[in-house]
Amino acid sequence: MSRVVVTNELSDTLRDFRIRNNIQSTDLSLQLNKSPAFISRIEKGNVKTIDSDIFYNLLKCLIREESDIQIAEDIYHSLTFKYSSEEIKKQLWFTNFETVKCYIPIPSSLIDDINNRLSILKITREYLLYRINSNESIPKDEIGNSSIPCNQWYKSSRDDRINIIISFKSELLNAILDKVKISTPYIYLMAISYYLFKIEKYGDLTEIPVEDNLILMEKVTEYLNGFKFYSVSEKNKMIACSKTQEEYRQILNSFDVENIELVNKILSFIRYASDRNITDTNDKLKLLYKNMNWDLGFILKAFSLDFYKLDSLSFTEKKSLIEDINDLITKYLINSTNQQPIEYY
Repeated sequence: MSRVVVTNELSDTLRDFRIRNNIQSTDLSLQLNKSPAFISRIEKGNVKTIDSDIFYNLLKCLIREESDIQIAEDIYHSLTFKYSSEEIKKQLWFTNFETVKCYIPIPSSLIDDINNRLSILKITREYLLYRINSNESIPKDEIGNSSIPCNQWYKSSRDDRINIIISFKSELLNAILDKVKISTPYIYLMAISYYLFKIEKYGDLTEIPVEDNLILMEKVTEYLNGFKFYSVSEKNKMIACSKTQEEYRQILNSFDVENIELVNKILSFIRYASDRNITDTNDKLKLLYKNMNWDLGFILKAFSLDFYKLDSLSFTEKKSLIEDINDLITKYLINSTNQQPIEYY
């Protein structure tokens, strides 16, 4: 069972988000099925490690975002207010969350390039998988250490290096390379790219100098960046270095661009409603804000219901539909347990 090391920075971050979102320790403990004292011990740094599943559920309760990537974005920006980039790098709990937990959309062009490289190098998927799962750059005694879980970054006992033992299943590799899997944690594309470049330069040689390995990892990062497949911290680091609006847009991938376009289209409707009746629109936007603050995932899901299919409804029927929805809200309000869910909808 993987566990998360609770650093002082993690304790501060969790406490900051709880206070910022006006969440009581008692409410949080109920959602996690833990005691209020457990939450207090974490925030005070008196707990050294916590189960990773509990940790991820804790983040979902504190940071009410629709996706893990959005949660990671919020955490990263929160960390940058207090800590330097070097200090953030040392937070393995965040590195694991952004590279192991978060599913990132896979650019189709990246998979095309990987498959092309496999073909040119005459590498079978089975051989690539064998090399990945051999974890060649990891000390042999650490690979066999049962206290070190797979697919989780950890600090090596030999030095200050950060390592990860990859366990990659053939079904997942095939799903990625066949474009069946359209999103994946960063570490899997990182592992695929790393061994592609390693085999290309060193062939069957498994042990290479530490310096060469570092150069190889830098090449992998640049390669993935070139296809706009980023971890949250890598993406934000590149954005911070951009000097013009054009450079900023060049960093964004197609999913980011589509998101910006959709947000702008939605804002244009809000501006139109504001021009017609700004007082009424403001009242509705205030309620919308309260609803989104209550449970963003739920509200986004409600927004995405297929209302547009009711194109033939008359104005009277639409009013009746709203009344029915209000009646349902009243019904669930009466039966509510007042316990907020932590699942996604």
